[in-house]
Amino acid sequence: MIMFLIKSAIALVLFLGIYHLLLQRESMHRFNRFYLLGSVVISLLLPLINIPIYVEAETIAPAVITVSEVLAPVMPTPEESINYWPYILWCIYGLVTLLFIIRFALNVRRFYTVKKNNEKLGYKGATIVLLEEAVPPHTFMATIFTNRKDYENRHTEPELFTHELAHVNQRHTLDILFIELLKTIMWFNPLLYLYKRAIQLNHEFLADAATLSQHHNVTNYQSLLLGKAQPQLQFALASSINFSITKKRFIMMTKTTPKTKASLLKLAALPVLAGLVYTLSTETVAQNTAITQLSAQTPGDQNKDRDEYYSNVRVVIDDKVKNVNFSKMYEELTDAEKDRYMFDVPLRNKKKEPTAKELETYKDKKTYAIWIDGKNVDNSVLNKYKPQDFALYTGSFVHKNARTKTHPQQYQFSLYTHAYYDANFSKFHYPGDTYRMNISKQYKDGVELKSSRTELYYPDGGRRISQMEEGTPQVQDKVYGAQETETNPEYPGGLTAFYKLIADNYKIDGKLTGDLRMVAQFIVEKDGSLSGIKVEKPFTKELGDELIRVFKLSEKWKPGYVKGQAVRTSFVLPVQINEN
Repeated sequence: MIMFLIKSAIALVLFLGIYHLLLQRESMHRFNRFYLLGSVVISLLLPLINIPIYVEAETIAPAVITVSEVLAPVMPTPEESINYWPYILWCIYGLVTLLFIIRFALNVRRFYTVKKNNEKLGYKGATIVLLEEAVPPHTFMATIFTNRKDYENRHTEPELFTHELAHVNQRHTLDILFIELLKTIMWFNPLLYLYKRAIQLNHEFLADAATLSQHHNVTNYQSLLLGKAQPQLQFALASSINFSITKKRFIMMTKTTPKTKASLLKLAALPVLAGLVYTLSTETVAQNTAITQLSAQTPGDQNKDRDEYYSNVRVVIDDKVKNVNFSKMYEELTDAEKDRYMFDVPLRNKKKEPTAKELETYKDKKTYAIWIDGKNVDNSVLNKYKPQDFALYTGSFVHKNARTKTHPQQYQFSLYTHAYYDANFSKFHYPGDTYRMNISKQYKDGVELKSSRTELYYPDGGRRISQMEEGTPQVQDKVYGAQETETNPEYPGGLTAFYKLIADNYKIDGKLTGDLRMVAQFIVEKDGSLSGIKVEKPFTKELGDELIRVFKLSEKWKPGYVKGQAVRTSFVLPVQINEN
């Protein structure tokens, strides 16, 4: 709300400044009328418009959850004192707004009541209401109010009726009602009062021009206005002959603006509008480029990583679907066997230090949330570091619905020192001496399901990987993989937010000896819910069950899409917990 008010105020000030500097003194009143009204409307809409500008961002590395994070004791949250000031301020605002709305409604009602209770006459498509009060002519909607005696004794000159009729024909009351209605809601904004005065003065310029186009005598008309000059009419919603009888109106009666100059002045607001759109309505959005980067790898590069990751690992396969059963060292497998069974290859975290300019940028606490070696720190801590102190850094844009009160920043970046990198990221090997896979035929109601190859999505790069259980039921929706979907599933806030969910909720008893690495497999359903959650390679069943419990706490994901339709999509997620 505060940002809306600030942005709209900036736009209102700039548009009004352009009007007073360039437009108000020129004889282009019809354009000025719509300029003023358009300025108000555009100023209120610009803060509500969001135009994304996409830039590339670094991909997020798989989260490493340390034991200190997992075993952190759950401390009782102190009861926060209630801040009543927001409630008090909203009550004050509501009360004042209600009073302004009541006043607005009473003012409108008064005109209709006066019209109903007094004599009415027709006049050139308008209605003249004769009043007993000694008031100058004034207009509301299609009605002209004037004093009965002045009208009957013909003391009201024809020029005055022509002036008021111009207000009627040009529907100036609608402009005033619009700005008055805004004032009832935004009564605290002084700029709206300035806009109302500018709009009403421009109405007088328009009515004066319409009057002189019929009566042609500027001197007599000016003398008539001076003779009729009285204190300003007290009715806020009416147009009156006595509004702002100043030399501005007299000067404008003889003012002419060349067409070329008028055209150039009309274009003067366009650069201001373009600048406001760019400043107030654009938002830089970082796109994760992990999939693009990894898809650029050649098959040879991917096979090389797989060979390194599974080197000296014994592979034990029991595949009842293909009637294959063997126990071999990885190096003894054929290429076809490797492609079918060896699917779990995490993304490598190669060393990459930030530049001095990037490190300086990350000190901005309003924009960046910073973690060093897995621990959230204040941005000022970066003053103690040089770029070469870090071996790796990763980060991403955080969507608005994933930001928290603790971390409201647009970006989250993690930086890792060389010691932390060597202990946690330099290793690139399957966590064990033996790799086992069991694949069984699936049945439903005693009928064997049709066997087909299914793909799973590996989030750290979007590469294609085989599902460990084959078989897609003919009676169920197909489960799609990463390369089959146009849009991959996404957790609100990205994987960083999901790993934080795990870190905040995963609890174990006792201490770990060695690193704990698990791989969770699940399906993101069409509605974003998770199903079929399985955990591979837990040290104990309890550790795997705890991870499944945490996964079930997840809010709904954004599902995968094929041809614009949400589909069931397979997903694989590595989770690593390190010993202190």
